[in-house]
Amino acid sequence: MKKYLLVLSMLVITSSSLFAQDNYPFSLGVSASVGAIGTNTSHTPRGIGNVIDFFDSWNAAAVGYLPMADDSRTGVFIEIGITNAAWGMKLDTFGFKGYINQRLFTVSPILMMSGFTFGIDFGFAEKYTIKEDFSLEYMPYQNDLNASIRIGYMQPLYTTSFGTLNVHGNFTYSVTSPTYYGDYDYTPLTLNIGLNYLISLGYDEGY
Repeated sequence: MKKYLLVLSMLVITSSSLFAQDNYPFSLGVSASVGAIGTNTSHTPRGIGNVIDFFDSWNAAAVGYLPMADDSRTGVFIEIGITNAAWGMKLDTFGFKGYINQRLFTVSPILMMSGFTFGIDFGFAEKYTIKEDFSLEYMPYQNDLNASIRIGYMQPLYTTSFGTLNVHGNFTYSVTSPTYYGDYDYTPLTLNIGLNYLISLGYDEGY
């Protein structure tokens, strides 16, 4: 996972010097990413600790983009897809280390301004998976609707008349805090990094 993060970071730095700030045209596409780093920011019961850790949970979405300017990458995205958020935990009593993965069906309105993205993930929980060392079980959930704030950046890597390949990254922070097993609250903070491809469906002077 650390190798993938390094490669994507180098792609962002290299491509940022090659592309002007021309906007994308009206586009549809697909996005894929990994939830690379995650932790829980809420209170946990005695004996359970929060851990910041690397993960390889996946995210996938269909993407639509509507431009709002000609000379800067400013517009509105809508993403519809599956999001997996994972965060680490440690059982202090036995020294076990594990993780919890939250899978949701998400609808995300996103505003982009000069490449910076600001949005909200509205997610409907499908399942929670808890892994403690070698054991694996599924957890019930009590909060069907989840909402997370997301802040990030998107950078084009390769553009043709057909479309644009982009690298993107964002932090997501849950603003809902469902409670499980009485007093175990989940408010995950995650870093997601990945790629999307936008197929050009409208003419734009920047291209």
